[in-house]
Amino acid sequence: MTKQRVAQYKKLQCEIEMLEERIADSRNSAEYDMVQSASNFPFSKKPVIVKGMGSKSLPKLLERRDKRIAECLAIEDFINSIENGIMWQLLTRRYIEGMTLQETADKVGYSYVHTRRLIDNFFEKMIHDDP
Repeated sequence: MTKQRVAQYKKLQCEIEMLEERIADSRNSAEYDMVQSASNFPFSKKPVIVKGMGSKSLPKLLERRDKRIAECLAIEDFINSIENGIMWQLLTRRYIEGMTLQETADKVGYSYVHTRRLIDNFFEKMIHDDP
């Protein structure tokens, strides 16, 4: 897992929220169809609103949302697998909770520079340890 990938977490959350809204809109959109009221006389054609048919883009929206959710879960699993308590706190506050580096440093009781260095070193070590 790279730092850039983890840093996408909050943006992915925003995209998921937007996709959920578009999916809901698509599911609630009305499509019109002409139907025949009966097969026997007297029959007439009249417009009927069919709800929930959605747009043709609904499957793509659902697929995109599901991929973004899977990526968020992968990032959460990665961070939750970190055994070092300080690193877990730093990465959770910085990337999952979306705090700035200064806010993260203040919460943990470290300086801004030390916090940035710990996070950078953590990901740098991961790059070198990854086969």
